[in-house]
Amino acid sequence: MPAAAIMAVGAVGSAVASGVAGSKAASAQKRAAMQAAAAQQATTDKNAALQTDIYGQNTGLANSAYNQQLADNGQYYGAATGAVNTGYDTANQQTSQGYGQAIDTLSPFASSNALMQLYDMGGVARPGESAARPYSFAATDPSYAWRLSQGGQALDRSAASRGMLLSGAQVKGAQEYGQNAASQEYGAQYNRLSGLAGSAQTAATGLANLQQGRGTALSNLATGRGTALGNLATGQGTTLNNLGQTHLSNMSTLNTNYANSLNDLYQTGTNNVNANNQNAAQARASGYLSTGKAIAGGIQGLSQAGASAFGNPGGLYGGGYTDTASAGRINWYPQGG
Repeated sequence: MPAAAIMAVGAVGSAVASGVAGSKAASAQKRAAMQAAAAQQATTDKNAALQTDIYGQNTGLANSAYNQQLADNGQYYGAATGAVNTGYDTANQQTSQGYGQAIDTLSPFASSNALMQLYDMGGVARPGESAARPYSFAATDPSYAWRLSQGGQALDRSAASRGMLLSGAQVKGAQEYGQNAASQEYGAQYNRLSGLAGSAQTAATGLANLQQGRGTALSNLATGRGTALGNLATGQGTTLNNLGQTHLSNMSTLNTNYANSLNDLYQTGTNNVNANNQNAAQARASGYLSTGKAIAGGIQGLSQAGASAFGNPGGLYGGGYTDTASAGRINWYPQGG
């Protein structure tokens, strides 16, 4: 074969071989890019799983802390409520006991017996009764009986000393003495009963004041307990509300951070995968382009060699041509034929 033809065919073969090598290289680059994309996806999934695990741990810690705070809060306010109730019960018992002792001590002096006897002595019906009760002064007044006895003995001794014992004058004197003594002692008895009635009235007033004071003290204690328990309940409600709001805020922050982390991870992973895919596509296209260029260059070289040969057949076959005038045409023939 002529040298020019051999060179042209060799150029085409070299171009094809170069294109095939470029195609294989492009395929290798594509596989490497796809493997890199898969590795990137695996890394993204692993990081996402790690973020999910961290989120779960943080969420668990936040819930545990919140539940512990709720338990501590309930225990604290329960203890405070118990202390208030215990204090109230103790104060209530001591107040009732103190006033009760004072009332028990004063109650006997607030008796209305003396006052009722004054009603009887004055011939006035007692409250709630329709008629006055009879009053026996001699039978009920020991002071009068003692005075009458002592005075009678003195009269007897005086009459005996004068020899007039059991005489009419002695009997008359004894009667007059008894009447005078009864009149005087009756007035004294009335005064004594009036004094006792006054003391009883004072005691009754003091007794009423004690009973009112006991009621006021117990009422104040109950009101104080109610206020203290109300304040505790309000404080507990406020604390629980604040705890709930803080917990919700913490959970919202955790959720937002978790969502943002996953979004960043997958966005970065997607970008990297896309970049690797683009690199693979570009490598494949570059390989095809290089192969096409090489083949086109070989074909162009072959075309140029053919054109040169047809312009100079001897160059292609290594011979020439002979002009046959008698035939009027050009006869092509190999040189030496």
